[in-house]
Amino acid sequence: MIDPRIVQRAPRKGNHLTLLLCGEPGTGKHTFLNTLAHASAISNVDGSSTGGAAEDGSDCLGGHFQDICVRDPNFPPVSINAIVCTVGQEIDNTGVAEKIVKYLENQFSKILEEEIRIKRNPKYVDTRVHVALYFIRATGKGLNELDIKCMQKIGTRCNLIPIISKADTLTRDELIENKNLIQRDLERANVRVFSFTSADEDEDEEDEQGQFLQGMIPFAVMTSEETKVGKNSDEILHYREFPWGEIIIEEVETNEFNVLKAVLLSTYVEELRDRTNHDIYEQYRTEKLQSKAVN
Repeated sequence: MIDPRIVQRAPRKGNHLTLLLCGEPGTGKHTFLNTLAHASAISNVDGSSTGGAAEDGSDCLGGHFQDICVRDPNFPPVSINAIVCTVGQEIDNTGVAEKIVKYLENQFSKILEEEIRIKRNPKYVDTRVHVALYFIRATGKGLNELDIKCMQKIGTRCNLIPIISKADTLTRDELIENKNLIQRDLERANVRVFSFTSADEDEDEEDEQGQFLQGMIPFAVMTSEETKVGKNSDEILHYREFPWGEIIIEEVETNEFNVLKAVLLSTYVEELRDRTNHDIYEQYRTEKLQSKAVN
């Protein structure tokens, strides 16, 4: 069930979104994507990529790439290009943040080159990343140095949304404590996260929604690939089995997955695309053109 405080602002037709999912191994990136898609859209493998990676600079990521179409009765269909990138699995992780930023900037560079062509390619495909979901392991100690560095870098070139993964392993008090610690570290490190609020919001309802969502960061999510049909024949529910019983992912009060799903598929899908195209990319474009003018 979608939280009633999330206003549905669905696009008139299906939309497209490019996601970058980052985080340490075992933080639930693949399971998140499969829960989002109601299917085994992507296999649980790290450090592998599908063909043609080097063409767009993605060979520097070593990620896993998948095109999926999310069809949910609550939302218009959304075509998603997902890139899953694991950080922290190498002995030397000093350059991982730079590799991610290099990939993001490569996508900007491709479209800038296309824009200045005398004759543009009518079949050109925009590969800019619209949002990076960064999966954080809850340790009760806040953010580690690698997570901070990666998010600092990513936030300058992409809409960044931090996530506490596997929230079902935490009690309510532990979840609150981890959220507070992570929020503290994000603020201290000046990590630029996606802002759900805007200075030029005219509607009180939208401003209230933005403040509600901003207070949720980092989103605490629990996911599962196990599904069953709900009371309605078109309703798909995700569940987890425990020795003491079963929990329905969609019905857990502390699970913010459904809220984040609404953000990605409906309420902010156009905002994520617009900010990528008109704010983040324009900043990169200005920097590059000024640099060329000086040289």
